[in-house]
Amino acid sequence: MPRKRRKNRFRNHLLTFLFICIIFLLFYAFKNPILLYSSNPVIEINQDYDPSSNIQQVFYHADSDVKISGNVNTAKVGEYTITYQLNNYKKTCIISVKDTQAPVLKVKSYKTDLVEDVKPEAFVKSVKDDSKVTLSFKGKVSKDTEQTVTIVAKDVYGNYTMKDAKLTLVEDHKKPVIEKSTIHVYTGSKPNYKSYLKITDDLDQKPKIKIDSSNVNTKKDGTYKLSVTATDRSGNKAKAKIKVIVEQPKKVVYMTFDDGPSENTDKILKILKKSDAKATFFVTGNNQKYNSSIKKAYKLGNTIALHTYTHDYATVYSSTDAYFEDLQKISDMVKNIIGKAPKYIRFPGGSSNMVSANYSDGIMTKLERMIRENGYEYFDWNCSSGDAASNSVSAQTIIDNSTNCDYNQIMILFHDSSPKTTTVEALPKIIENYKERGYVFKAISKDTPEFHHGVNNGAINLDGVR
Repeated sequence: MPRKRRKNRFRNHLLTFLFICIIFLLFYAFKNPILLYSSNPVIEINQDYDPSSNIQQVFYHADSDVKISGNVNTAKVGEYTITYQLNNYKKTCIISVKDTQAPVLKVKSYKTDLVEDVKPEAFVKSVKDDSKVTLSFKGKVSKDTEQTVTIVAKDVYGNYTMKDAKLTLVEDHKKPVIEKSTIHVYTGSKPNYKSYLKITDDLDQKPKIKIDSSNVNTKKDGTYKLSVTATDRSGNKAKAKIKVIVEQPKKVVYMTFDDGPSENTDKILKILKKSDAKATFFVTGNNQKYNSSIKKAYKLGNTIALHTYTHDYATVYSSTDAYFEDLQKISDMVKNIIGKAPKYIRFPGGSSNMVSANYSDGIMTKLERMIRENGYEYFDWNCSSGDAASNSVSAQTIIDNSTNCDYNQIMILFHDSSPKTTTVEALPKIIENYKERGYVFKAISKDTPEFHHGVNNGAINLDGVR
């Protein structure tokens, strides 16, 4: 009997203890209704993170009742405060965004001459990391003809990867190769001859090039000789006489860029300069922080033209007065930049647009006449890149569209607004294609033929039916 009583007493004490624990837990849960997995979660940089995923349990309420405030920038290492609130109860945690992953490095063998100051970048096939990476050698590169070097890829947070690569040094006795393709330039031009030359070397990717054009007279039609000398790092020298034909252009491409300027305009200007090509920029007043690109384009010999200040159809096509008021505004802006008011314009949507009638019936017929009366000349296009279709048109599609034209005089419609990155990407191949077909690239001038669509005053209804 005593033993049975002890057993019962123990059971009763245990039940009492468990009851007290349950009461305590219920009370605690009532006072602290939000239970988190962690008060200091650590996540990797650029990893997707949803603060709600840190909620383990919400007592007496649904998870959706919790209001979450604060932001986590997973693209930037740092600590971020997130607050979870349920009625008057608040709980905070610190989210730590860290970079703990070493760069992913792939290397390759490298062969070069005895002269080059070898850099670690020469051995890198690819390197990937979520932070900025610097490359270096572990140890010094010797003058041994065959050796193994160690490449170190280290990010800004100290994570690093090391890979071995093979370096071969050889004596270079081979001179560069100068391709002797005939160069065609048009009369009165100032060609960048380097853009026409194809010079290769087996070990030196950038041989020094010397050009003597003193025997070429670009002011007069004729056939001339251009003297070219290419010298590699090891002193191997190649010389060539390149035939230059100066002639009046029979096949001309007028590249035109609408809706700029933007950050893409300077990129386009670099491509044009490298390719010895000129273009026309129909500018707006919508992105004036890049107006310096207008001046740069003008100084490089490109033509600046007008595409209205706002490019807002509802504004510019509400009336002829509204159109010319807007046009005067962009004209004044450009004059302040380049010192002269352009007289070449392009209508938003082109002269054949069918949108203007939605705002003012028959306005395009009126504007077409009034533009000329006010001393302007307008230009449409006969070849479209198709980059206006969306901001995600592929570079290859733009190349295909732009090079699918076979007239002697071609005016191509491009856009250089901020989203048109694939247009920039496509441009070098477009220029190369037309050069190979015997075209030259000119900006619009007083000698440019008219490129006009037929004026269209028809409106488009909501169903897209004219």
